[in-house]
Amino acid sequence: MALIEEIVKAFNLNGNKWMTRNEIYSHIDKRLFGENKKGALGHKNMISRDLSQRYTDLFEENDSVKPKRYRLLTTDMEEINLTKKYSVNDIKLFFDDKIYEEISFDTEDQYEKFVKKNHKIIFGKHTYYYDVKKAIGKRICDGILYDQELDKLIIVENELAQHDLWGHIIPQLGGFFSGLQEEETRNNLKYKIKWGKNELKVIKAIDKAQFDIIVVIDRITFNIREESRRINKYIRHLTKRGSKPNILFKEFRVFVSKDGHKIYHVE
Repeated sequence: MALIEEIVKAFNLNGNKWMTRNEIYSHIDKRLFGENKKGALGHKNMISRDLSQRYTDLFEENDSVKPKRYRLLTTDMEEINLTKKYSVNDIKLFFDDKIYEEISFDTEDQYEKFVKKNHKIIFGKHTYYYDVKKAIGKRICDGILYDQELDKLIIVENELAQHDLWGHIIPQLGGFFSGLQEEETRNNLKYKIKWGKNELKVIKAIDKAQFDIIVVIDRITFNIREESRRINKYIRHLTKRGSKPNILFKEFRVFVSKDGHKIYHVE
């Protein structure tokens, strides 16, 4: 469920009484937010963006009191339009007489949906993307990609530039390789995912721990060559002898026009 749907639900449940941002936050399932380096403050900022930027046509604001209070203009769900509105930053593209603004993603889940939908644009037309995060009952990685042309299995981590490379992203990769030391995790990975026609090749690669890693990120803000060297050295300490996974980075950015048309940047 999208955040805006939860916000509307909160107002409907309390009879559409005036609420502050903090009061709205108290009604929302915190699992919806995912990880945010600012914690609860970051979550509340996301609520503020929906109230004051993305969906201003849905809410009344009372700024005569502090803190500001909000309520729905109407509780008639047939009149409430929850069509996705995107938060954008100051980067723009101009193409074919249109202005495209870059989408600024609040959560990894939002970003990941674009990666999954456009994986053949990002990784190539002969690739298959498998969402393994929910299928095995624990977080092992965001996705696994099988490249049919290269006959290679690739671990995919979808990340936002706001997350620290060594404080957030690399520990997740370390957790993946540590998880592979557990027989139960390996078996869940091999047999609980519907690999389709690639099943035998994928299972063989899992048994041999033969993976490469691609981190898809919305903005690369570090020295790729230097960090790749350091990370590859770290990861090889966690893997089976003879296994030499390499890490690669891909920058994937999304731009949207006012009429909803999108342009993708892949580097």
